[in-house]
Amino acid sequence: MSASSSPGGPTGCTLSHLRVSLTGGEGAAGSTYYSLRLTNISAKPCTTGGFGGVSLVAAPSGAPIGAPADRVRKDQAKRLTLRPGGHAAATLRVVDAANFPRSACRPVTAKGLRVYPPNETRSAFVAHPLTACRSPKVHLLSISPFAMAG
Repeated sequence: MSASSSPGGPTGCTLSHLRVSLTGGEGAAGSTYYSLRLTNISAKPCTTGGFGGVSLVAAPSGAPIGAPADRVRKDQAKRLTLRPGGHAAATLRVVDAANFPRSACRPVTAKGLRVYPPNETRSAFVAHPLTACRSPKVHLLSISPFAMAG
């Protein structure tokens, strides 16, 4: 997706257009599911869609810990136009690090998430302490494509 769709049309949503937040936290079968939400805080519509990038980090400006989020339900990725104040959300699944042997996981506390909105090279830090696995072979995170949210 390009930064602009058509002359006079909405521009691509960049981090300066968006507020990134994490809500929910419902557990099921060794995982917790969150809603990763993008809100258009600008005065104009912008376009987004597809997948964001998500990693656990030890500090707001820190390096990623372990493997980044795997992308799931790829066939559901769509282009979205967010009106001012509009929301898009993706489901973020976090597998409990305790499901893995300590020797394979090498657990450490993450201070939060580093989130790259779709088609964006800048990221936002979302404070949310979690137990992470230092091993890049252990995949704790998975993310769905962003979809319109109410």
